[in-house]
Amino acid sequence: MKNTVVCALAAVAALGLAGNVKAATTVLTPDDLAPKPPAPPTVPAPGDWGYDNPYGWDWDQDAPLGSTTVGGAPGYSGSSWYSDVQGSAAGGGRDYTSLRINVQGMFELSSVTMGDLEEISYWTNLESGTVDWQLKIYTAENSPGVGSGWYGHRFNFNTPAFAAGSGWNASSTDTNLNTNWITDGATSDYTARSLSYLASNYGSEEILFIDIIAGYATNSPPVYSYLDGVSLTIGGVTHDLNLEAAVVPLPGAAALGFLGMGLIGLRRRFQKTHVVA
Repeated sequence: MKNTVVCALAAVAALGLAGNVKAATTVLTPDDLAPKPPAPPTVPAPGDWGYDNPYGWDWDQDAPLGSTTVGGAPGYSGSSWYSDVQGSAAGGGRDYTSLRINVQGMFELSSVTMGDLEEISYWTNLESGTVDWQLKIYTAENSPGVGSGWYGHRFNFNTPAFAAGSGWNASSTDTNLNTNWITDGATSDYTARSLSYLASNYGSEEILFIDIIAGYATNSPPVYSYLDGVSLTIGGVTHDLNLEAAVVPLPGAAALGFLGMGLIGLRRRFQKTHVVA
């Protein structure tokens, strides 16, 4: 996993070339996801993944794949992630696949509640199928007065409804993503609810994890879709995930050092050819 809290851009800013920069960007490949534990999988409590790697997947199915087929979403480089969900309804081998985010680790906070979330957005490029990447948020069982056995509430958001073959499209809790199902494991609310409604009515509940998932467990149809540019905003800070098939090298200290040496060399050559007698 390559955390790029963009020191390279800071150097570019020093040259007067940078504009507005988001607070943090992580270049993430499928190989960077937290490994599946050797014991039968258990649901981690908030913070169990630690701050070193807050990114994983639902271990009941295979992790997403990296793909260079369609490139990245607008504003994101190179490549993206691919669902490759054959679907249980079609007798396929992969019923669903997900990116699972421990928000506490992502933002290096001891606790994140539903009331802290300001926006979640991501880009999808649906190749075929109807069940595009869907946002789901789980709160911890120790949240006040709720508990299903391992989570407090589960918030399922709308599946993006973009047509297959329409290219990259952005989805956000500010625009087209409202909940279509809220459950505590016993009771359910199927009314469309906005993120601001969730903050007002479930704001004290601590977030267990966030899933962005293609397909589902029971009678899932095939879905072939690309995912990129996942962004979360908390406390005015936006953290981006640039999903890549493989690590894309960014200008590091060595590259910037060579750039500086080159500029010094050019300056010296310029001085030598412009000597005043």
